[in-house]
Amino acid sequence: MLCQRGSSVIEVLVAATVAVGIALGLTVFFLLTLRVGKDVDAQAAVQRQGGAIADELGRQLRLVDGSPKRVHVCTSCLKAGKIQKLAH
Repeated sequence: MLCQRGSSVIEVLVAATVAVGIALGLTVFFLLTLRVGKDVDAQAAVQRQGGAIADELGRQLRLVDGSPKRVHVCTSCLKAGKIQKLAH
């Protein structure tokens, strides 16, 4: 029998194909992980905006005599404390 040293061309090509497949798989996994992270961040931003909108609606809608009434107030007036609640 002949003593074989080194690798044949086919063995090298198979090893290179496996290495490329693993590298592509890891790259796809990394890119999908980034995409999911961006989607989660976008959903969190939408939820924060929804909460802010709900808070603003709660500030603008008040119950007067059992029925909802809209109170139009500018933001600067709210911050300056120029708006006072009416005593019931």
